[in-house]
Amino acid sequence: MRNVLAVLLTALALLVSGCQQDTFQLTESHRELVIYSDLNSSFIQALTEGFSRERNIGLRIMNLDQLDGSKQHADIVLTSHIILNQLAEAGSFEVLNLPALDYIYDGYKDSHGYWAGVFYDSLTIVVNKEFSRKHGQVNISGWQDLLKLPKCRIVVEHFDNSDLQRQILAAFASKMGEREVIDYFSSLRNKVVKYSKFSFTPLRMLVAGDADIAVTLKSYAYGFAEDDFPAYLVEPKEGTPAVIYGAAIYKGSDSLDEAKDFVQWLLSSPSARKISLREETGFNFIMPKGIPGPVVNSKKLWFNTVFLEQKRLNGLVNKWYEKVRFKGLF
Repeated sequence: MRNVLAVLLTALALLVSGCQQDTFQLTESHRELVIYSDLNSSFIQALTEGFSRERNIGLRIMNLDQLDGSKQHADIVLTSHIILNQLAEAGSFEVLNLPALDYIYDGYKDSHGYWAGVFYDSLTIVVNKEFSRKHGQVNISGWQDLLKLPKCRIVVEHFDNSDLQRQILAAFASKMGEREVIDYFSSLRNKVVKYSKFSFTPLRMLVAGDADIAVTLKSYAYGFAEDDFPAYLVEPKEGTPAVIYGAAIYKGSDSLDEAKDFVQWLLSSPSARKISLREETGFNFIMPKGIPGPVVNSKKLWFNTVFLEQKRLNGLVNKWYEKVRFKGLF
């Protein structure tokens, strides 16, 4: 009887141990990171699914505008450098301390290590094909060419529509000079048929035949670029304003190791870059030093390096209002 009881107790102990082990493994294989982002939802979904397959770690995607550090859990933030800088200044992020960070060029990451640039979006010139055939594709290859085109209908986004658009104007001015950029857009003004307050309007006007050229971000243009799209994208030969999109780890994350693993994966995994190419979002990956792939030509990408203080940025936007947008109306 004692032997039978001993066997039963041993079997019960093994069963309990096995259940505990299975529970632990199940928990470990179903960890979930919470990522907040304002990027294209299908693109982020593709990235998170790719990471989950390789690492067996799940990610839940939340809209960035739902982020509230005092009320909601967050592990990772994936958004533009504009918002990342604001959150970093507010003390919202952990220092990354990742090996891949050493291979990211200066200017494409936070100087204190709070976020790392993963990819960038750039302003592009979208040209109606029929218009191009009339005037010659070679004559529409950069910003200065737009000033020379006769009877051209251009639609651009309103430069005070969002923080993103204000930064685009500031990037123009950082490269050209404040007076020069105001003079440029003042000269272009007679060709502009609309200053759009919505990001989709320039492309819709182009498709509808209400504009010959649209100036917009590449990621917006890719949303329209299908087989029957009546226009093509031009990379301005002089260079163009750009916006960096990067990743950061939210302070207080209770899955710090897994969050770092995800950011490291974004920065260094070939599969992450393949997903980006497959999704055709218009974003270009920032290739770290030593990683095979197209090298970022920093001379062709313009960022806001001058109008960093809000007062100075406001002054630039006000000049655009006065001397371009509402010139001669008052």
